[in-house]
Amino acid sequence: MLLAGCATYRISIPAYPVHPAAPSLDHFTAGAGKAEITPPPGIPMGGHGPAGRVARGYWTRLHARSFYFDDGRGHRLALVSAELFAIPAGLHAKVLQAVNRSQRLLPEELVLAASHTHHGPANFASAEIYNSFAGPLPNFDPVLLDFLAAQIASAIVDSIADAHATAARPHELRFYRGSAPGVQRNRAIAPFFANPDALRAGILQRSLSLGATCPDGTTQGCPRYLAVDPALQLIEILRDGKPRALLLFFAVHPTSITHDADLYSGDLAGIACAMLEKDRAPVAGFFNGAEGDISPDWLAQDRDDAIHLAGRLATPGVDAAAQEQPRAQRTRFQADTNPRIEVRRKTVANNWRDTDGVGFASKPMCGAAELGGAEDGRTIFYNYGWRAEARKPAPSGEHGPKEPGLEGPVASALESVDSHSLAKAVKVLRPARFLSPGIFPALVPVTWAQLGSFSFAAIPVEATTAAGWAIRQAARADVILGLANEYIGYTTSAPEYEAQQYEGASTLLGPGQAAGLARLLALAAAGRGDPPSGDTVPARTFSAGPRRKNAFGPETLLVRRQRNMVDEDLEPLLPRQFRRLEARIPRFDWDEEPAGDWHADARQVAIYSTEEGVWREKDTDRGLNFLTVLAEADKSRRRYTALWIPPDSSPRQFLFRVRSATGKQVCSLSFTLADIYSAAPVPPVPQADCPEVAPRP
Repeated sequence: MLLAGCATYRISIPAYPVHPAAPSLDHFTAGAGKAEITPPPGIPMGGHGPAGRVARGYWTRLHARSFYFDDGRGHRLALVSAELFAIPAGLHAKVLQAVNRSQRLLPEELVLAASHTHHGPANFASAEIYNSFAGPLPNFDPVLLDFLAAQIASAIVDSIADAHATAARPHELRFYRGSAPGVQRNRAIAPFFANPDALRAGILQRSLSLGATCPDGTTQGCPRYLAVDPALQLIEILRDGKPRALLLFFAVHPTSITHDADLYSGDLAGIACAMLEKDRAPVAGFFNGAEGDISPDWLAQDRDDAIHLAGRLATPGVDAAAQEQPRAQRTRFQADTNPRIEVRRKTVANNWRDTDGVGFASKPMCGAAELGGAEDGRTIFYNYGWRAEARKPAPSGEHGPKEPGLEGPVASALESVDSHSLAKAVKVLRPARFLSPGIFPALVPVTWAQLGSFSFAAIPVEATTAAGWAIRQAARADVILGLANEYIGYTTSAPEYEAQQYEGASTLLGPGQAAGLARLLALAAAGRGDPPSGDTVPARTFSAGPRRKNAFGPETLLVRRQRNMVDEDLEPLLPRQFRRLEARIPRFDWDEEPAGDWHADARQVAIYSTEEGVWREKDTDRGLNFLTVLAEADKSRRRYTALWIPPDSSPRQFLFRVRSATGKQVCSLSFTLADIYSAAPVPPVPQADCPEVAPRP
């Protein structure tokens, strides 16, 4: 990190022209698209930092969902939700370039946001700081970046094509404003109470009005459960009066799964979207809000928590959009058949200050507590002094009490192991001074957008509840849309910054960062943003840090070697009633070729059962009952294992049927659940010829 730039991989995107503008329609149209973005096993997972794992497979697939709007007046907007921990600016630029190969989309018309699952990949960032510390292994993987960009772009292209193909049919937007209490809790309650009384009271009062309560149903004695924003806002796209897509806006960290689980998943947000897609609309996307200090109200951080909380989040969406709801409830909807679109972007340098001094510090800085992790997600560094207690005793400079992560805690750790001379050298040298500014994101983009009666403020950070409240009011927006178009860590209010807990330490641009973002959005909303893009997208270059010499993937050392039992480390993703009951979980092994590594979307694992002598599909790995795991790998072969979690103790005959990522069909012998042999490790069901099966309905 101190020598940043010596071996930096540069993401370079040359300037390019966009397609000429097509004749604008005279009416509103909208479309939706969806693409899978599940990478192969062997890639570090991003979000938990050094405490994260290297993925061995997947529980739920990862997706990008795109929603495209054209108001018929020459204004367009693509809103995209990707199940990733963050959206670096380099990914936004790559996606935009790929979309413009076949469609016209200007930079300001694309708002690309992360759901912020901590069980997606890391190491695709366009700033070195996040390729170094966002996951358990360092260095940039350009293959992963190109894969994600291509898949996300395909979802956007599909959404544009979907809108164009159905332009002659009537489209309508419906807006719903409600709440989903019982999903959240505040994980940084001490900094929250450092805020002014009026701000705290406003947040607590609104939270109560939206149905937030203590776990026992009372409204006293549980500030963690009340210092939240349970507002749930929905946009429903109707086509011919029927649901085409649903956009869900809510603020919560999707961390209901522990960092010890080493399979990809969209966590509670991804599961909620799948529930909505099953019950309400073909495509449903999750857009995260001011979730910087908001954790899901998990009990054990396992599969059961994720499914339970996803249900609490999805149910209001299903109920709100249901046609049979009471008339009084229907009044909470606002329909618009001809919504107007306005999109305004503002981009500044990361050291920007307005003429009155509102803005950012001259140099980004990581604080000590950032390496120690959040209150409910500590890393090993927390034990050695990288925590809020490492504040400067006498606040000084533009970062106030923030202690650089490479100074005080390093010296303290060295003193703890009796290296006093080294500790003194660290105090004298102050190595944080030598960090290159080039390891941080260089630009800060914000977007203010109006979609009919709904407005949002897109910011490239994770804002705390208090910071989000102030930013939203300054922008006069209905919602904050976080983790959008770039990733620059957290944003706290100035009093929360002074506390220098994890969230304040992770606020890179100083105590005025939230006020600076609010000012930028106010300028954009007032029409003082960036000038509209012309017909040429300018060139962009990003310094991503050292490139990974040996690409991440199934041959990564940490996953390619066979484990003692494939079940190891999978307990958080098993139903609680199956914990330590491996012999009640059928499993099946098959081999795949390396050519299928980046084509997980083509793979399907299914369970078939007999009905009147005919084999019919009963369950697939697109649901919640399969764990697909890389058991071992070498240069010519990958061996996968699928574990199927049976929903009941049915005595029927079953078999596994696999279509590999390269199109090979593999089946198992038929079996009953009683046939699973009680041994350790549990043997897989043997392979057999595939029987004739009934066609899928």
